[in-house]
Amino acid sequence: MFTDELINVLEKYQGHYIDEINQLNQSINDIVKTLEKIRNSLIDNLSEILKDRQESKALYDDIQLLNEQIDKINIIPIAKNDNTKYSFRQKVRVFKVEDDLCPECYVKLMPFNIHYDRYCNQQIYQQNIKWYRCPICKKFFALDIDLESFDIENTNIEIVDKYYNQIPKIDVYSLIVLSNTLNCSKNHKTKDIMAQLPVMDSNGDLHTELVSASYCFDCKRFTILKDTFKNIDGIILCKIVDETSESIPSDTSEIEIVQKQSVLYQYGYNVQTQKNLSDKQRHTILSLMIEANIMSRREIIQHLISLISRGSKIPLWKNATQKWTEDKEYVEHYNENSLPQIYFDKLILKYREPK
Repeated sequence: MFTDELINVLEKYQGHYIDEINQLNQSINDIVKTLEKIRNSLIDNLSEILKDRQESKALYDDIQLLNEQIDKINIIPIAKNDNTKYSFRQKVRVFKVEDDLCPECYVKLMPFNIHYDRYCNQQIYQQNIKWYRCPICKKFFALDIDLESFDIENTNIEIVDKYYNQIPKIDVYSLIVLSNTLNCSKNHKTKDIMAQLPVMDSNGDLHTELVSASYCFDCKRFTILKDTFKNIDGIILCKIVDETSESIPSDTSEIEIVQKQSVLYQYGYNVQTQKNLSDKQRHTILSLMIEANIMSRREIIQHLISLISRGSKIPLWKNATQKWTEDKEYVEHYNENSLPQIYFDKLILKYREPK
């Protein structure tokens, strides 16, 4: 709102015009509070309509614009004299996290101006910093990388480690590594856990399955044994990377080799006769890929077109080519409302952006 030059002038003569400057600051505070009230109301509305991607995106953009405008409004810094004992406002609890996803609500955190006090030279200054707030639970968050350069001394900010270094829930972005050992490395911090994996059964219905696994805090990945993986009845709806075989066996069919080279395959998509995935199963996986922003509809369609082009020239691939053609048509006419609600509530972190 004010240029740096104007603020410098007002600071210079604040002793002579303290009442006028305080009146200016009060007016500025009223403007900021009004804008924040509007922004917070929009955030509340956003949390209520998370299922509507287009409307949520528009709201998100509007909230971002309000944040930017609020950030540009400067309070004229006036020191609060307290030569005996300084007293902060109430504690500001900020939770330390690794990424911009609420560990409680599993929605994307919103950039947010957090106001706090700093004590310096026997005076208290009101300051703010742009960290995050969850649009649902309203808690404040700060990324660990941002906290590295922030001096918390002599402030009323309380950093809470409750969610930091916590084993995350397995979701569609988690990397399941199949290995002959659960130990990632002797020098790494690992923990044996019981993991709940999202699984789709032969009917295309969803459930979670409890399996023995391990989590490495250094590599930030889950590992399960090959035998454990083989005993899971259904399709795991996570990214699967099999590290148990260094090369593809010579007797593996060409179509399987082609599929194993794709991202779709890593998330369970397959048209092989021996796998015999139903239309519903394949379409659910494709929907998952789109909704989780793992692949766009255009990327999936382009990949399927390349498979169809190759398969149409090979008689033995006739059945696979037919499935690819049907799946391409499904993706072209995909309606996001057709995806089962359980994905949004439990399995897919819909607003998380791939890193």
